[in-house]
Amino acid sequence: MLPLLTAPWALAALAAIPALAALYWLRNTWREVPVSSLMLWLHHTEAQASGLRMRRLETPLLFFLEIAALILLASAAVGPRVDTGQGRWPLVVVLDDSFSMLAGGDESPRRLAEAALQRELHWGDAYPVRFILAGDTAVALGDTVWSWTQAQQALEGWRGHAAAARLPEAAALASELAGDKARILVVSDHGPEHEPGEGRLEWWSFGKPRPNLAFINAARSTRDGVDRCLLEIANFEPQRRRATLVLHSAPARQEIHREQLTFDADEIRRVTLRLPKELTAVSARLDDDALPFDNEATLVREEAPAVRVAVHVKNDALRLPLEKALEATGRTAPPGAQPQLLITDDLDDVPTTAETWLVQLLAEKDADPFIGPFVLDRTHPLTDGLNLAGVVWGAGKSRELAGAPVILAGGVPLISDAEGLVNQRHVRVRLRPDQSTLLESPAWPVLMWNLVHWRATELPGVRRANIRLGEAVHVAVALGVESVVHASPAGGTRVFPVAAQRVMVRPDEPGLHEIDAETARHQFAVNVLRREESDLTKSVTGRWGTWSDDVATAPAIYNLAWIPLLVALAVLTLHMALAVRAGK
Repeated sequence: MLPLLTAPWALAALAAIPALAALYWLRNTWREVPVSSLMLWLHHTEAQASGLRMRRLETPLLFFLEIAALILLASAAVGPRVDTGQGRWPLVVVLDDSFSMLAGGDESPRRLAEAALQRELHWGDAYPVRFILAGDTAVALGDTVWSWTQAQQALEGWRGHAAAARLPEAAALASELAGDKARILVVSDHGPEHEPGEGRLEWWSFGKPRPNLAFINAARSTRDGVDRCLLEIANFEPQRRRATLVLHSAPARQEIHREQLTFDADEIRRVTLRLPKELTAVSARLDDDALPFDNEATLVREEAPAVRVAVHVKNDALRLPLEKALEATGRTAPPGAQPQLLITDDLDDVPTTAETWLVQLLAEKDADPFIGPFVLDRTHPLTDGLNLAGVVWGAGKSRELAGAPVILAGGVPLISDAEGLVNQRHVRVRLRPDQSTLLESPAWPVLMWNLVHWRATELPGVRRANIRLGEAVHVAVALGVESVVHASPAGGTRVFPVAAQRVMVRPDEPGLHEIDAETARHQFAVNVLRREESDLTKSVTGRWGTWSDDVATAPAIYNLAWIPLLVALAVLTLHMALAVRAGK
């Protein structure tokens, strides 16, 4: 243990001891004066006031008590401390939350890591512990804990359902949360990319190479009236293996297909199956193995809603190629009483509703043919895959057009987009067909496809019905819906508020999910399709890095100033009692 003094200069207070001694030894002097009577001096005790002459010391016990009080007060003033060297800096544990941590059942890296944390972190010592989940994003897991009981409650959120573990980002977050002196412990099933050496980072791995069969890709499509699914299955094992593939309906789980598959070592097999059209959702499953989490894939039919399109164009040169291009998309429907997309060259007396998007064609008289250079906003849905090379575009010459420009010829806007109330759109297209080759070029049907597809993605429903674990699901809802209910495959529900007729859900469970949007229900499927995590052949057990001495132990400093202060209080109390008694 190392003694420390916070303010050694306070020892100067000991200079008061000689002054105290002078007050006791030096007395006033006097001379004898004869008087006629002593009646006026009934109390003729010798004066005790200090003076310049040294006399015999009186009441020595009070004197020594006062010296002791001065010494004790000076000792407290210097701030005595002791460093035992037994403290510890805060610890931040980074937990690999990827699903490969679940491989092995009772002997999974997840279970082995939790047992090691309980056994080796010396719970009960006076240092805080914080947990960080390293998944698709790094997030703090609960608050700071001080005991294993509190740690167990926090670790309930460590489920191992992430599609990937971003450990470097999680370690950076750990450093920001706990400061420069914090100890960082990374828990995973594989080793670090670089040896951490001695410092503030330790890496524990509890993985083990295991054979595994997994889905690494799954897709469903409908073409020419035939519904098909494509499955890619990988054998992560250096030897041949047999497995059973079973296809059944979801969620009823009625079997519709079964076959035996033989895989060579490290083979990836593609299986294409034809599906009954009446099945909205199907699920494919493999035999259980070391990691059942990636042995099932669920696929929902991608519903491409038809867009109710109304065309009110008087110019035949525009209307005929427009109708052909719209028909070629295969995604249009009769407009009915409430068109969802209205294309017109005359805004007078056109039927519009709250859900109608307006496309206005402008054939201006004062126009020029433009051959480029064309500037396209590649972030806009209308320009997806659009190529205007070699196109002549006839349009007005004015540099002003309401809305945000989407396509420009130099500084002249050709197409603009303006957003109105309740998610309405007003697209303006400047086009003179007699001065253009656009209508005869491949760019024209591409532009119309983009327009219809853009409107379809904004209709109520799920933008993508089959996603990978870790991706977000974007849901559009009808006007007036304020919240939706998300039901997970495990039966849990969550309520999400609606903003601008949009909801974004980030599910963390594979399987069939459902969105209840009051007026409609939408299904989507989440699949574990992560080749890197399903490959368990690179999992290892080991430990890397050591905490350096300056972070392994922290100064455990105890302030001892209270001890001399407490003794000084006792001394002064005794002094007061003796002084009062002596005065009686």
